[in-house]
Amino acid sequence: MWDEQETDVELVKFFLFQANQNGNISSFHKKIEELKQSYRSKRELLTNPTKEVVEIFRKIYSKENPIPTLPANLGEFCQCTS
Repeated sequence: MWDEQETDVELVKFFLFQANQNGNISSFHKKIEELKQSYRSKRELLTNPTKEVVEIFRKIYSKENPIPTLPANLGEFCQCTS
């Protein structure tokens, strides 16, 4: 339906309008619930960071490149969905 990065209020209203016109309101609600869960898990990760996440933030803050040291199982930490 839409990319997770595209959560502008007007764009969400547009997708709601489209879903209403196409009779896909249930899929729209499902996508909204997925986005809410994704944002909750990301917020939880930021409010209770793991040691790995703290290290990544430290490297970003000190302008080091954190990418080579990302844990292979980062998805388990943020439980990101797309």
